[in-house]
Amino acid sequence: MPSVAIVGAGISGLATAFFLRQLRPDLKLTVLEKGAEPGGGKVRSSRRDGFTFDWGPNGFLTNAPETLALADALGLSDALLPASRAAGRRYLFRDGALKPLPTSPLAFLRSDLVSPTSKVRALLEPLLARREEREESVYRFLERHFGVGVARAFADPLVVGITAGDASELSVDALFPHFRAIEREHGSLVRGLIAAQRRSRREGGPRTHLASFRNGGIQRLIDALTSELDASLRLGAGVIALERSGPSGYLLRVEGGGEVRAERVVLAVPAFTAARLLEPHLPEAARQLAAIPYTSVQVFGLGFDQTELPRPLDGFGFLTPRGQGVRSRGVLWSSSVFPDQAPEGKVMVRVIAGGTADPDFTELSTDEALTEVRRDLEVTMGITAAPSHLEMVRWRRGIPQYLLGHQERLRQLEATLTSLPGVVLTGNAYRGVGLNDCVRDAGRVATALSQL
Repeated sequence: MPSVAIVGAGISGLATAFFLRQLRPDLKLTVLEKGAEPGGGKVRSSRRDGFTFDWGPNGFLTNAPETLALADALGLSDALLPASRAAGRRYLFRDGALKPLPTSPLAFLRSDLVSPTSKVRALLEPLLARREEREESVYRFLERHFGVGVARAFADPLVVGITAGDASELSVDALFPHFRAIEREHGSLVRGLIAAQRRSRREGGPRTHLASFRNGGIQRLIDALTSELDASLRLGAGVIALERSGPSGYLLRVEGGGEVRAERVVLAVPAFTAARLLEPHLPEAARQLAAIPYTSVQVFGLGFDQTELPRPLDGFGFLTPRGQGVRSRGVLWSSSVFPDQAPEGKVMVRVIAGGTADPDFTELSTDEALTEVRRDLEVTMGITAAPSHLEMVRWRRGIPQYLLGHQERLRQLEATLTSLPGVVLTGNAYRGVGLNDCVRDAGRVATALSQL
């Protein structure tokens, strides 16, 4: 019986295993997870005292057919929970106040986030836009299309909520490839977005929205995958070495003295872990993997009585650009987006701090970090009450950063990995950091392996 071993039981590893089982039920599958529980990645939620706390992503956009198909195959379609209408309103904390992010041309013209001169420059984008073939940072891409004012106002918020990184260092080609696709086809982003809206109205169909799952949040996806793959899962099985076994197989040595043999190996682990396993065989590939930087973040879930908030939670939440006097990079109003994430009369807010702008935050003690977060909530939202419910998770080296040169690094990696046939990489360090990206890449890997 052909055998495949998957190292890592986060969303990437679990989804790869599930897709493989659908495509090739004859395969012998083993999923190895070093932790005591499946779902060892960032896609996790916990429920306590009526509150749901998302450790990482709080949902996914419904424009990804792969994730919707996965949910359907797992029997979760009826449990899909669309975000509330209020989630369409998002804010920036700037100059001491929460200011709405513009979501339409008219709102942009009325916004005080950019100067009148910057608005005029942005409106000229269809006339001034030109194609650029060289790789660019997110900041440089926005500056070239819309001018300095727009780039300064929106480049940082555009990436903070995704990677907690620096827009002047992150590759637009790697992080937002659809922007490049629009530019290649239309030259102008504005013309391209108008064309997409017209096409959507012509074709009809459901609108894209954020979604999670009822009664448990994003954890339900992990739980359903775990249930389906239970017989293939080995927990507390950290892989300490990858060795060749014969002309076309591999031996994975597991902590505690165990071992697993397989003809194909999927490394669904962080890039730095994959680097350690590959270094004895492919030192150049290991060097490329180890060069993918990660940033650390800390996530808090804070529950309050609704009456303790000076202002209503009337949107998705807000992001904080650099230099605004607070350390929290983003505050998500979880119970406004998904009302079932807090009990009746209560609210849940989720605070994310750290990232490349504040790498020392995750070195604070829990009490010190909570003091900083509570001060930020008082400055930004006027909340002075102590939370009645508290959750916290610290992600050290938690989010990969797609720096300039990321796609070239991937090309070199793929070329080098051909020297180790049957070993493949997947996860959020390569072709997208979001949940949808991980599921899509898991499908790619499963399809390739199923044809071998």
